[in-house]
Amino acid sequence: MRGRSASKAFLTIFLALSLMPCGFCPPVCAQQSEWKPFTYRHSFTTIDDMLNKDAQAVDPAGIHYYGEDLAHLIVPDQAGTAYIDAFADRVTKAEEVARKGKRKLVPEADVVHAFNELMRQIGAPPSIRADADRLHKFRVHAVTVGALSAVLTADRNGTNCYPGEAVYLLSVLLISDGTIPEHYLEGVAALSQRAERGDGYATAVESAGPLIETVSFLVAYSTNHPPRETAKLFNHLAKNLNL
Repeated sequence: MRGRSASKAFLTIFLALSLMPCGFCPPVCAQQSEWKPFTYRHSFTTIDDMLNKDAQAVDPAGIHYYGEDLAHLIVPDQAGTAYIDAFADRVTKAEEVARKGKRKLVPEADVVHAFNELMRQIGAPPSIRADADRLHKFRVHAVTVGALSAVLTADRNGTNCYPGEAVYLLSVLLISDGTIPEHYLEGVAALSQRAERGDGYATAVESAGPLIETVSFLVAYSTNHPPRETAKLFNHLAKNLNL
């Protein structure tokens, strides 16, 4: 990804979430695996499936890989590699501490507030805003259909989220203009099936078009501001999530 222009790489990553088949290469043992861009991994799966496998990790290296995937998914390349790595470390530490029960989980309301604040800061229109009720229904629906059970935890945590889950939810809000369509999880399942057959890419790209307005605002902001300003955006977002 880093070989492309920054804005193109960032847009490609967002289009990829649940929309583009890629491989999952799980971290092994205690040695931390070097992070690899989503599209460079072997075998077929969707990024949602990959993140769900990430979230099953219980060792420090595996949890850190989960944090890296989430950071690369949501933070624009324009923020710089060093900042993305630092954001990944924040997510990882928060996730580890939360799993040990030594910090509060992230309320759904905080996820919605973080998204809406981000939209306000980048100048997105007021129509692009998230709603707590809709977000909760999405998480409950995930339990009902048995989707992304390691990432989405409404059955275990009610209206609260693990830190990694909160970042994942923000990424979904970003590619759905804050609304998360009701059929999203069914689409994830369908794409997983097509990806396993190796024929999911074209269909995914064809269906991605209407989901990128929010991302375009974020890419435009990050392209037209110095890296430190993009970093400030995500520092503020992290603060709203208590990362």
